[in-house]
Amino acid sequence: MKTILPFLFVAFCLLSSSLFAQSKSFNVGIEVTPNYSFYSGSDFYYHDGAYIDDIYYSGTERESTEKKPSISFGVILSYQLNNRWSFESGLKYVNRGHKKSGGNYDYSYFGYNYINSIEGDSNIEYQENYNYLSVPFNARLALGGDPNKGWYIRFGVSADYYLSSQTNYKFNTDEVDRKKGTFPNDSDIRKTHLNLNYGVGYSFLVNEIYQLSVEPAFDYMFYRLYHKGDDFTYNSAGVKLRLMIF
Repeated sequence: MKTILPFLFVAFCLLSSSLFAQSKSFNVGIEVTPNYSFYSGSDFYYHDGAYIDDIYYSGTERESTEKKPSISFGVILSYQLNNRWSFESGLKYVNRGHKKSGGNYDYSYFGYNYINSIEGDSNIEYQENYNYLSVPFNARLALGGDPNKGWYIRFGVSADYYLSSQTNYKFNTDEVDRKKGTFPNDSDIRKTHLNLNYGVGYSFLVNEIYQLSVEPAFDYMFYRLYHKGDDFTYNSAGVKLRLMIF
């Protein structure tokens, strides 16, 4: 997959350039979206033929789940239907995930690594990372009637294909100080996802050649991440920065 991904980007860029050269209705550009990935749901892990709660804990402290800084970026192709409507697709890399921390556990279960007999107080921190290749299908409506500048709304869906994932963890116990490690978390994971995309933004022209857009953007994942256990999804909120070439 690591070798296929660059070829997919190159092929999409060549196709975009060809369409752009044939018709001024087609425009190509790039976009970057710094965002926060928000965890929604509950955790269950697969172990010995059954899905179990991810942490067995001894009393006072429960885990706290935190949003994780993430990013997406890629190439965008836009088709201008008229002065108000345009349609967009592209090819993007998308990262999702979350952070967790907690304490006072008797023992912990991390994916394939089962850490036994952690007695006494412990503090655990771990971060989930999931990487996807995403193809958006969006409509864009220019609110002022000018497709090149002014306010607009964007909405549609994106189809995501799973690339890789990993969990990074570290913990303190009475016996072990700041142990660190990683483990794969791709058992039973869905390979494809469908997401809702929407946002409101503002565009302006630079030298009559480039269009810059700034947009608060939101993504909502329709399906949970795993087929059976791990009943959670990721939603994201960020600022989409886009440069289109006319």
